[in-house]
Amino acid sequence: DALAPATVVVTGEGRLDAASFEGKVVGEVLSRAARAGVAHLGVIAGSVTDEARARAGGADVFSLEERAFDPSEAMERAAVLVEEAAAEFATRVLERREAERRGGDDSRG
Repeated sequence: DALAPATVVVTGEGRLDAASFEGKVVGEVLSRAARAGVAHLGVIAGSVTDEARARAGGADVFSLEERAFDPSEAMERAAVLVEEAAAEFATRVLERREAERRGGDDSRG
């Protein structure tokens, strides 16, 4: 499986909702990555429902709308907001890896 050597997987979707986990690419990517034992999973989406956030399991979920004043700003600044979310995810991954290296807890936040 192509995911076996991966330690980080990031996927994305315009709107992360319950349907995202019922045969859509983002849900399948997360499912396959989890089965392959990928340690760090991330999703960057335009908007995220509470149900989808709960169904994402241990994945870090980032909503562009939550990073903007309103949905139209999220659309206008999507590229920058995706970069910011990816940078935040990378920071979390590095912090977790450092904690694991030191034998500490996996602090999800």
